[in-house]
Amino acid sequence: VSALISVRKDGSVQTQCVFGSVYKNCIARNKKQRRGLFRNLLAVFDLQNLKNRDAKNINSSLASLRLLSYTSQVLAYLPYYVPSDPLYIIYYISSSIALQGADLLDNFATFLRPYGLSSADELDEVNAEEDKLEIAAKNSSPSQYVSAFSKKEISFDKVGFSRLCSEAGCLILLLRLKSFLRKTYNLSEARCIGFNPEKKEVGEKPISRASSSSQFHSKLPTFVKNADLLDAMIFQYAEFRRLMRSEVNNSTLLDDDSGIENEVVSDEERGDSKRQ
Repeated sequence: VSALISVRKDGSVQTQCVFGSVYKNCIARNKKQRRGLFRNLLAVFDLQNLKNRDAKNINSSLASLRLLSYTSQVLAYLPYYVPSDPLYIIYYISSSIALQGADLLDNFATFLRPYGLSSADELDEVNAEEDKLEIAAKNSSPSQYVSAFSKKEISFDKVGFSRLCSEAGCLILLLRLKSFLRKTYNLSEARCIGFNPEKKEVGEKPISRASSSSQFHSKLPTFVKNADLLDAMIFQYAEFRRLMRSEVNNSTLLDDDSGIENEVVSDEERGDSKRQ
């Protein structure tokens, strides 16, 4: 099931959200309604929603991820008109990832440690570089390259791993959505971090999509039919670690250049004040 439709507009075929017209005519003009909608849609990505389901039922977790995939499509393609809308969503995602992402990395490390697939030192920095599963994920059948899966004396807990990978899939969709919105609406990392949802926006100019924006990718490895589930989970795990590493690196780079970025923001604010 897809939340997207293709329509011909201005001589070309464009991808739009199936709820675009409803959003435009009933919600877009009211800031309170817009943000209420965003919060309700983003709330379904709370990891607690996945944890509350039967941890022994892999199919239940996959069904939840398909709902999240659908919801991420809606958020990616709603017809936003002002910058504060995608900025608000990005702000919400960044806050959620900061709270849930690091915890999930720790949970993965704790789970994989008995199998020799994470650092033996519990105090060691997590996700500083590629681990054994990430390296294996560079192959088409990564499970064949992990000795822990082939040893008969080791019984790998696939159900436990699938539960953690489902949580990772949830955060992967959020991180993909954040990146997609930033590129689609040409929003810099500094502008995203500097956004304050409590600050009143005055005289916002309309925002438009970049003409060369790419398609949003909402499918996860575990959705692939006839794929080996363990391989798919490894791919999902590897992408989560890679995206989390990129998230931390981007924040670190911005912190290093904070003085420059603050000057830029200050100049923009001074310009806005003069125009007002």
